[in-house]
Amino acid sequence: MLMASNTSSLLAADTKAGSGKILKWVDDKGITHYGDSIPSQYADRDNSEINSQGITIRKNHIKPKEQTVLEIANQDQTRRDRALLASYTTEQEIDLARDRNLEMDVIAIDGLKQRHETVSKKLADNQKLADGFNTRKKPIPQFLSDNLQDSQAELARIDLQMKSHQDNMDAVRQRFDNDKQRFINLKAATQQ
Repeated sequence: MLMASNTSSLLAADTKAGSGKILKWVDDKGITHYGDSIPSQYADRDNSEINSQGITIRKNHIKPKEQTVLEIANQDQTRRDRALLASYTTEQEIDLARDRNLEMDVIAIDGLKQRHETVSKKLADNQKLADGFNTRKKPIPQFLSDNLQDSQAELARIDLQMKSHQDNMDAVRQRFDNDKQRFINLKAATQQ
């Protein structure tokens, strides 16, 4: 096999050999090689065929072996299983991790509940004022009407935020329940 790192010596060697077919490939270290055949360890890499004038006449693109969806899923599951077993030693540790993950949402919901009470009280107070104007058959002042609308809109936003935190908590619980069940199954399998 002919190998060279400089094209002029390769072309001279090729001309002497009389073949006209030169292969070009790159090794693991990024070094470009030329020769009449590609070593087997580089056969799965892209390569080019050049003529005796150094002009590329064909590029060979080697497609990597495609993994099936099932192979990828199995590799992912194996990786997750190893991480699960490395992260926890008991089921109680999983419960503690779940509770830690829920803490921020619980705190946020508590704060939103307090804010909801404050805004609800403000809305009720403003509604009493508006009712007083209605009883006296007087128009409700614009600032009071604006306050009523703002309070109602804020209550709607608070309700949405509380629902979002509750949905997140449900998802966290489900994820940790799934992890816990998988942990139990993996531990049972290793003890058999």
